[in-house]
Amino acid sequence: MKILLTNVGRRTYFVDFLEKIKNNSLKDLEIHLSDCSKLAASFYNRKNIKIHITPKATQNKNKYFQSILRVVKKNKINILIPLSDYDLNILSIKKSLLEKNKCKVIISNKEVIKTCFSKTETTKFLKKNKFTFPKTWFSQSKFKKKYPVIIKNIYGSASLGQKIIFENRDLKFTNFKKEIIQELVVGKEYNLDILNDFHGNYLDSCAKIKLSMRAGETDKAKIVNNSKLILIAKKISKNLRHIGNLDCDLIIDKKGKVNILDFNPRFGGGYPFTHMAGKNYLYKIIKMTLGEFYKLKKYPKIITGMKGIDIKTFN
Repeated sequence: MKILLTNVGRRTYFVDFLEKIKNNSLKDLEIHLSDCSKLAASFYNRKNIKIHITPKATQNKNKYFQSILRVVKKNKINILIPLSDYDLNILSIKKSLLEKNKCKVIISNKEVIKTCFSKTETTKFLKKNKFTFPKTWFSQSKFKKKYPVIIKNIYGSASLGQKIIFENRDLKFTNFKKEIIQELVVGKEYNLDILNDFHGNYLDSCAKIKLSMRAGETDKAKIVNNSKLILIAKKISKNLRHIGNLDCDLIIDKKGKVNILDFNPRFGGGYPFTHMAGKNYLYKIIKMTLGEFYKLKKYPKIITGMKGIDIKTFN
């Protein structure tokens, strides 16, 4: 079994998770990592991993895909899991070409990717399926001037470019071809990991309350058992039909109303807490690829987790 994580960056914990799976269950698991920089911290987390330097996905899509295809063919990769937003659209479109080489690509189809990446399409999805979400405006003429509001990029990632505005004069800097206005909902922020099988059917979900954010990613969190959130996770799964893991951010306001903020159709910054709580989605995906059964724990451990910093070096 050979697994490739693309755009792995500094997500060293994924290598730790796979190493543990290798040591405990799959002795023949071969771990491959790719990134556009040889200074990706995850490359130096273990000695017995294979590393691959690829072009930047954002600079030349075709060149990037061809480099991934070469890695898959040369190393006979069995499973490919993308870990960043940058290559999701590329790999979803070219998924069939990779799978012709007997490589299972854990990624949703291009329609799901589009729904998740475009806040315009996300809003349409939420409205159509009767989810609760913050009021959203796509033009200044329709905006009901109630401040404060938050400005978001339509194709934003990791909270980049978001800003809160408090008065009408600040609105003139908004570019409605690239940005939207959204109601600023006040409440407790939560994160959901929602795991589907390869046919888009619900398998499991794990909820956590965010205690701290850093660079748009969950930095500290506490696992919670919240039946209301699990029901919402199942409804999202049923209507979106994504493949693999979906990272979902939401806010529960003071009235107890659950407002869905966005979807990330991949393993997100909240997954390490899900994994450490005993919900091993990585192992489940590997076992499904092998055609073998693995039962996930029904309930997670109630833990509080926080990400730390360590230093990787090489000679």
